[in-house]
Formats: sequence, structure tokens, C-alpha cells
Amino acid sequence: MDWPQLRPTKLLLELNSRLHRSNLRDRKKPEPAFSGKIIGGPGTADPIQLRGTRVTLLNLVRSAYDYIIRSERIEELEGLRRKVHRCFEAGAIATGSTLRMTGGNKPYAQVRHDFEIADLYRRNAEALGRVFSDLGPQAERLAASTDMGNVSLAIPAIHPTIGIESLPAVNHQPEFARHCITEKADRAVYDGALAMAWTAIDMAGSEKLRARLMAA
Repeated sequence: MDWPQLRPTKLLLELNSRLHRSNLRDRKKPEPAFSGKIIGGPGTADPIQLRGTRVTLLNLVRSAYDYIIRSERIEELEGLRRKVHRCFEAGAIATGSTLRMTGGNKPYAQVRHDFEIADLYRRNAEALGRVFSDLGPQAERLAASTDMGNVSLAIPAIHPTIGIESLPAVNHQPEFARHCITEKADRAVYDGALAMAWTAIDMAGSEKLRARLMAA
């Protein structure tokens, strides 16, 4: 394989760290999640094929990356974060680069749903005509970045979602944004707010549930 002429900069840091992160994926079950993007740095990019995976080599004087690391539980995240950091450190050592990592010290936790409250919400949403799909085991893998997870570990909570009939468009896509200015999206806001309000009334009206929540 012909490699482009590269200065001793951050380009191999990215390449090396990706290879090491791939090894982390192979050894950890269920699979942890990594994603990232280049957010700054002048230079050129040279795409190549490496072991069947498209990798872009970066010929940069300096570069910045914004990465996300996810695990199923917040208790597992710190150990995983240290492993990923060592991957980047290995890339820096291999290329003679200077590495500085910031952030990541205020992670989002997993959401712990209160099933009794969730059942109340589902009943109220269904009364408004909302339909809940049976996702089976896939439901256990659904995740999003929200500080509501941290709240749910401290007090009983739910974090329901509601559809606006946008599929196949999903969050963070321009097509999804266009669906958010439709009558169906407006209806979702109304239904979601009303179902939550009814749920709060049901919670307050149940002496047993109210006592449990007050003691939490």
C-alpha cells in the first residue's frame, strides 16, 4: 500500500486510535459506542481503504476532535473512558504529537424508568389515540443523550417519547426538522403535554404511589 507523505502530526493519532477502539469493541459485550468528528484543523485529507474500512488520513499541523463514548451504565463509563483515552495516547506517542483532552467529566447517566408511572402515562396517551409499538429486545438498546438519566437515578422519573410520523427521517436530520412544523407535530406536542398532565394527576390521586414518591 502506498502511503501519502505525511508530516509527524495528528493524522496517525486518529488512525491509530480508531484501530485500538476497534479492538475494544471486539472484546466488550454488549458493544460500547464510539462516535466522533473532526472539528478543527487546517490541512488536507487523503481517503484510503484499510482492512475493508474507509479511513481518512489527515495531513494537519494541528487538529481537534469531538468524541462521544457510551456505555450501558454510568458505572461502566469511567473505566471505558480511560481505555479510550489510552488509545489516543498511544496514537500521540506513535506520531510524536502533543495530546490534550478536555471534558467528559460530567457524563449523562442511563435513564431508569419508573414502570408504575410509565404505565399511567401509557394508559393516558392511549386514551388520546397514541399507539405504542412492541419493540421487543430492541427497546433495551434504545438510548439518547439526556441529563434526565441523572435525574432518574436520584428520584422516580419517566422519559417517554412521542412520534410525529416522520419516518424514515429521525432526530438530527434536516428531513426530521421539516416534519416538526406540521400539524402532526403540533398534535404530538398537545398529546404529550396532556398525557403528562393526566399522569401527574393520577400520581397525586394515588395515596400508595404518592407515599412511595414522597419517600424516594
